[in-house]
Amino acid sequence: MPVAWHVNYWDRLGWKDVYASKANTARQYAYAKLWRARSVYTPGFALNGRESRRGEGIGETPRDTGQLTVVWKDDMTAEITYSPLANAKSQRYNITLALLGGSIISNIRKGENAGSELHHEFVARQTAEAMLTRESEKSHIATLKLSVDAAPITPRRALAIWVTQRGDITPIQATGGWLE
Repeated sequence: MPVAWHVNYWDRLGWKDVYASKANTARQYAYAKLWRARSVYTPGFALNGRESRRGEGIGETPRDTGQLTVVWKDDMTAEITYSPLANAKSQRYNITLALLGGSIISNIRKGENAGSELHHEFVARQTAEAMLTRESEKSHIATLKLSVDAAPITPRRALAIWVTQRGDITPIQATGGWLE
């Protein structure tokens, strides 16, 4: 599932992106550092943690990295289990959950897009992160809870969940889907 991380460094051009955040901008700079890029740009596209231009890498078969299971509950809680392959090099993992908004329309009044109607899908609206705790020799678990009060009111909502090795932003396993 794609995730659109709206950035705030364009806000100075006349209109403020209400879906942008400093955290999203920091994430983009972290990817640029990982890729040894000289600058950030939009739209920037990461696929499996790597910079992708012109759709490079789309359709590649990802390597088998284990099984990620998520049970989503109505109280905005996710119960997560990750079972890496037996020969996995790392046993220290983080989990990230992003609540996404879809079918969002923005009417732009100022700046270079003045008069435009922008359509947004997969917009990161709320995130939560945690370390996965080793439950057994074969699995790691975590429970993440999003704030019901801060949940975005959007026509459609989806989840994206991914596992990384601690200290790395590159996903090694992911899942997601629409909630409605």
